[in-house]
Amino acid sequence: MDAAGIVSLVGLPRPTTQPILVGDRQTLRALRAAEMAAWEAGSSGVLKERCQASQPTTLPATPAPRLPAPLRAGSEGWGIMILAVCAVAGLFVGMQDLNTLLDGWGRILDGIRLLIQ
Repeated sequence: MDAAGIVSLVGLPRPTTQPILVGDRQTLRALRAAEMAAWEAGSSGVLKERCQASQPTTLPATPAPRLPAPLRAGSEGWGIMILAVCAVAGLFVGMQDLNTLLDGWGRILDGIRLLIQ
C-alpha cells in the first residue's frame, strides 16, 4: 500500500528460456530414461511379477501369536450413562428455553392485536 492507500500489484516472475534443472544434460536424460523405465515396468506388471517371485510361496505352519485383549473397565459404561443423562438434561433445558421464547412471542402478538383493535 502506498501513501494514498492504493494497493500496488505485485508482478509475477517472467518465464526464462533456461531450464530449471541445472546439471549435465546427459545425466538428466539418463535420469529421465530410468524414471520412464520404472513407470512402464510398474504399469506393465513386470514389477508385480518380480515382487511375487521374491516372496516365499509357503505359509508359516503356525500363525503369529496375538496379544491378549485389554480388560474392559467398568467405568466406560458409567461414563456413557453420565453423557446420556447430560444430553437428556440439555434437551429439557432447551425445550424450556424454547417454550419461554414462544410464550414471549405470543405476548408480543397479543399486544399487537390489542393495538390494532
